Amino acid sequence: MDYIRLSDDAELLASNAMASHEDRSSFLLDRQIQPDVSKDLYGGTAIANLSRAIYVEESNQSLVRTAKWFVHPHLYGRDPQGESDFAAIKLIRALYQFEATGLLQEETIRTIRQFYLNDEFESKYKSENHMLLFHTSRYLAAQKYPQEDFRAYGKMAGISWRRKETSSGNTLFFAPSEDGRSLIPPAICRKLWNVCCASMTLPMIRNW
Repeated sequence: MDYIRLSDDAELLASNAMASHEDRSSFLLDRQIQPDVSKDLYGGTAIANLSRAIYVEESNQSLVRTAKWFVHPHLYGRDPQGESDFAAIKLIRALYQFEATGLLQEETIRTIRQFYLNDEFESKYKSENHMLLFHTSRYLAAQKYPQEDFRAYGKMAGISWRRKETSSGNTLFFAPSEDGRSLIPPAICRKLWNVCCASMTLPMIRNW
């Protein structure tokens, strides 16, 4: 079997690429930072602000508003059930990333908790990206609240939902569909599922 031969400077090139990625990530993060969070639909701007520990009060208010997803009208008049998983993935990111830092206020933590335990945050759309966002966020929420009941989903405790979501991930993304193919190529979705569910810093979904 022929193998790809790496150039002598491959390690240096890889190192430079990684450094460049960090620089670009930092640059893109800084571009999202702003004090005006009035149009921060899913909480992404709030997360960017808190990543730099600035505009903390405004960002907490934005996350509270996002966590009350089904209380307030959609900013752009759309059906909130269509994008509830977009809100869910941002809220769980904020909770894991900032709760231990003291940047999240008590009201923010409490309202996010209520969102996961009380609301039906699965999107009405069933495309692959919506399914991945929903199951990932519910897995991480179940891991966060292992003894709490998720009332919108049959009052099962988080520890049970975590096991169920692990099974759901295998079934949903890896099992073949009616035409014999997986919804997503297995190699790709396994990486996505592992990253989304195992990495507490959630680096791959910070822009979702």
